[in-house]
Amino acid sequence: MLDQRLRERGRDLTARRADLAEVGGGDVALEVVAGQYSTDGISGSMSFKRRYTSGSSDSFALVTVTGAAACTGIPNGTYTDAVTGDVKTVTDGRLSVSAPGKGNLRVYVLNGPGKIGTDGPYLK
Repeated sequence: MLDQRLRERGRDLTARRADLAEVGGGDVALEVVAGQYSTDGISGSMSFKRRYTSGSSDSFALVTVTGAAACTGIPNGTYTDAVTGDVKTVTDGRLSVSAPGKGNLRVYVLNGPGKIGTDGPYLK
């Protein structure tokens, strides 16, 4: 069901791909195309979490598009939104995020570097 919704909105999101590629380039969990994502412990219509581990690399990201999401059972730590730079601290394995407006994206990265990319028509 999630895959179908993502395909339906693909045309809108494709227009933003160039700007968002900068966001994905900032975290290995978002760079790796082939990989696992999960919706376990996630509420939100277009939301998921993704973890990538390999050798000394361990990366974790929470992604939501168009609306709010609540995530449970996630690692504690500092999460930074790669789109806006917003910072949230998780101490109880729970994180609530909002992506107000249609097509807005939030990508909270555990121990992330902060806002990635330059503001433009599709990235603000």
